[in-house]
Amino acid sequence: MIPGTIGVLVLLLVFSKFIINLPRKTRSNFLVAGLIYLSGAIGCELIGGYILDSRMRGIFYLIIITLEESLEMLGIAVFIYGLLSHISYCTSGTMLTIKVPGEKLRRYNYLP
Repeated sequence: MIPGTIGVLVLLLVFSKFIINLPRKTRSNFLVAGLIYLSGAIGCELIGGYILDSRMRGIFYLIIITLEESLEMLGIAVFIYGLLSHISYCTSGTMLTIKVPGEKLRRYNYLP
């Protein structure tokens, strides 16, 4: 866990200029997404490790693992929302075309 935490802090420092220069809403979405993801990945992993070391395997461990994975997926979902929000901020009148094999062509107009 310690090398992973150090790696995250180093990457945060490396990308700090990029994050600071983002629009306010996008920056907030990205930071919230990262916080949610890392709280699951690092925080719940620490708790799960403690539970395994104390030999309390059972329902507590299953709950922590479920919470960890849920927080990671929620963090990714918030990040995707932030990306789509940023795309709508930067473009106007974007046309999204989705082609599903074997079905008719569907067109969705995405207007912010």
